[in-house]
Amino acid sequence: MNKKEEILLASFVADALSLGGHWVYDPEKIANEIQDIEKYHAPLSMFHANKKAGDFTHYGDLCVFLLEFVTTASYDQNNFEETLSKAWSEFISSYTGYFDGAARESLENYKKGIIPCGNTLIPDLSACSRIASLVYAFFDNRELLRQYALTQAIMTNNLPQTTLTVNTILDILFDVLDGNTPTKAVQNRLQDNNLAPIHALLQKGLGNKEDDTKAVYEFGPACGIDDGLPGAILFITRYENDLKTALVQNAKAGGDSSSRGVLIAMILGAHLGIDSLPKEWVDGMNASGKIKELIG
Repeated sequence: MNKKEEILLASFVADALSLGGHWVYDPEKIANEIQDIEKYHAPLSMFHANKKAGDFTHYGDLCVFLLEFVTTASYDQNNFEETLSKAWSEFISSYTGYFDGAARESLENYKKGIIPCGNTLIPDLSACSRIASLVYAFFDNRELLRQYALTQAIMTNNLPQTTLTVNTILDILFDVLDGNTPTKAVQNRLQDNNLAPIHALLQKGLGNKEDDTKAVYEFGPACGIDDGLPGAILFITRYENDLKTALVQNAKAGGDSSSRGVLIAMILGAHLGIDSLPKEWVDGMNASGKIKELIG
């Protein structure tokens, strides 16, 4: 398996593993009701009522959509944004999973002819972390990957912080792919003045030595970049040599474990590969067959 496939599959595994406790903001409830966190579980949250063990959250479903789009649709640099926005609007209009506020507003903006159609008030980490499908498709063209990653992010969350975070994540990923450790890659971003508004969030994750779950709740376990990015950095750097433990500890914490998890999986998947993850995790995703078909 090549590196781009490992990054992609690790990110999907992270989302599926997060589903059980996703958007549950009581770690004790997760611990009491999910006895074996190292297996896939049906969701405890009412927001994913139609999901079952091995499924993805709505974030993972959107990543599958993105993978299908970049591997089967017809587009080029001149019409990527327009073509993606149209395909996304059709997908989300008939989607039966959870439909968040940013997606609702973005869809209304698209219907009004506004492109980019993204919400301009909600800085969700999910918009920045759902890029593994693009990493897979444009692995050998970093300039194009960056352009398309930014386009898909502002399609739902059109804010300066979204753009800065996408650029930060990609710079960390590229640094790791070029041979640096995840910790060093994060530290290198602190030297980039262009990313200065993100520095405090990175430093939070790097500097925290408390209990994992406690730290996540100190940062904030919710969906925003200010909350989620430090938590993701915490797990990336603390467990930079143990992808499995990083994903398990992230799932235990709950909250928006999916957005953190797919970001953790991308970076550590690039660093370690996927061999450290149980084979049953990779094969046990309900969409595993479709994903493998799309990547050939």
